Amino acid sequence: MIDPATGKPTCRSNLEPGTTPPNLSALGLGNTFDLLIGFPTSGFPTTFTPGPNSGCAPINLFDPTANNKAALAFAFPTVHNTGVLTEWDLNGLVSFDFPQVQDIGFAKPLSVVLGGEWRRESSASFSPPQSVIPSLFFGSGASPVRGSFSVGEAFGEVSVPVLSDQPYAQELSFDLAGRVSSYSTAGTDETWKIGFVYAPIADVKFRGTDAVAVRAPDIGELFAPQQQTFQQIDDPCDPAFIAQGTSFRAANCQALMNNLLGPGQYVAGVTPVQSNVTLPTLIGGNPNLFPESARTYTVGVVLQPRFLPDFAATIDYYRVSITNAIEAPSAQAVAD
Repeated sequence: MIDPATGKPTCRSNLEPGTTPPNLSALGLGNTFDLLIGFPTSGFPTTFTPGPNSGCAPINLFDPTANNKAALAFAFPTVHNTGVLTEWDLNGLVSFDFPQVQDIGFAKPLSVVLGGEWRRESSASFSPPQSVIPSLFFGSGASPVRGSFSVGEAFGEVSVPVLSDQPYAQELSFDLAGRVSSYSTAGTDETWKIGFVYAPIADVKFRGTDAVAVRAPDIGELFAPQQQTFQQIDDPCDPAFIAQGTSFRAANCQALMNNLLGPGQYVAGVTPVQSNVTLPTLIGGNPNLFPESARTYTVGVVLQPRFLPDFAATIDYYRVSITNAIEAPSAQAVAD
């Protein structure tokens, strides 16, 4: 608006502090304005104090070069989020050998390691209050959050040297390891590993492992605050994409559209819909997560021919199968 006292542009709220967006109910449009901006008109104004000292400065969207620093600072403020991560860790282990096993044919002493560990991790983040109010910013700040978890673990490992410096058995040994972890957030899990090393001659060594591993959700995956993102989605019910899903997609789309639009308004695979949209979404941590687990197989060979000093080559094959993987599904995956 034009300030009649100065003849220059000014914010409407400076001249009319009680101003709110127009009520369109008289036109039969109800709360259309609220829906368009995603914020109820009853909450206006909440970003500043109306009146001559509000700090609001008018911005010219059609001529950016005409804007002053105050207008740009008001329309594009910079806010800062702060966070703190802490970890306490206490661990210890003992190791010892059993040379007595050599009396029953073992190549070397049996080696054993036993230990335990306790950890506590905590997280806290802080955001300016105005940055987390929906729709006051194009991208709202992360919500403040606090969270922590602790874990106690016990582990052990045994190295079993079976043969050494024998014909066709320069080395044959096995490793066995196990660990029990108890998480305050994710329960108790066990992991283990069995491995071997076999060297028929000094130049060639074969190795392999079979292991079960787990990865508990970290502090961010558990407690990260929700933050706004924007994701582009191709509507799976559009004719261009309906054939790319499972055999159930067409029926699912028909049922969904019947519920949204009413029977007869949509025909699966025929009626075009908004095939490409960008939607605001939220992403954040999930305190109800459980650990993901993996079964890992590895087989390999190490080549160190004596006639080629300082040369070594390794070839390994591995296969990893992950169960209950922790990941944030994309909006497209959810829609599909």
